[in-house]
Amino acid sequence: MLPLGLLLVVAAGVVGVAVVLDNTDATSVSAFGTTLDTTTAGVFLAGAAAGLVLMLGLAMMSAGARRRRTKRRAAKAQVREARTEADVLAEENARLRAQVTASTDSTDSTVTDSGDPYPTATEATSGRHANR
Repeated sequence: MLPLGLLLVVAAGVVGVAVVLDNTDATSVSAFGTTLDTTTAGVFLAGAAAGLVLMLGLAMMSAGARRRRTKRRAAKAQVREARTEADVLAEENARLRAQVTASTDSTDSTVTDSGDPYPTATEATSGRHANR
């Protein structure tokens, strides 16, 4: 691709130089209500300049779209990562709740099995009253 592109650039340069050197005829150009007397070569160079400005604008639009797409992909990846992390944390939370519920149920059955509403020192340190 690079050799073909280089060949096209050189060919366009040769054609441009040939047009400028061979066309010295006077020409009148009208644009935006103004008339300008110039040569055919001047008209060609004005067209070439307009083409360069057009290409620059297209290149800037393309670069902006590419940068925007890259930022959007990064933002989507962050959202996916955050959702995955939230799902993992929700699963961990559910597992811990089940674990706490299971340990609370086993502690409640120990206290109610003894029938004593006021546990002794060993029951208090090993049961649910130890954390209060």
